Amino acid sequence: MASSHLHAPEILAKLSLFMVIANSCTQIVVRMIDFAPGVESPMHHAVSIDYGIVVEGVFELVLDFGEKRIMRQRDVSINRAAAYRWKNITGNGTLLGRMMWILLDCKDVYVNGKKIEEFLGDLVKEYVDQGVEK
Repeated sequence: MASSHLHAPEILAKLSLFMVIANSCTQIVVRMIDFAPGVESPMHHAVSIDYGIVVEGVFELVLDFGEKRIMRQRDVSINRAAAYRWKNITGNGTLLGRMMWILLDCKDVYVNGKKIEEFLGDLVKEYVDQGVEK
């Protein structure tokens, strides 16, 4: 489980994998991520349905086409295959922030007849380290 006490020079201060439920149809991943002060994730997208819930703090959500939203405690982002990144702006970038993620596997996504491929950027190591096939 995620700790509220962190030593946080890392990009993502603490990544906790709560569960992976898999069967022949669906894989569900639930995780809690503590973001170090002022940290920004890389732009990434997964071929899944991602529910991002702000548990604590304030985050800026940036979509690949430039749209931005400020997300506060209890706000939810639902995303399917669009590229996005998060920045922890809690306390003007001086405090930790925490988000919970629920990731649902989904069928392939096609835009204008082209299959959207997953791109996790620097986050791919986090998935491999947690034993989640992505």
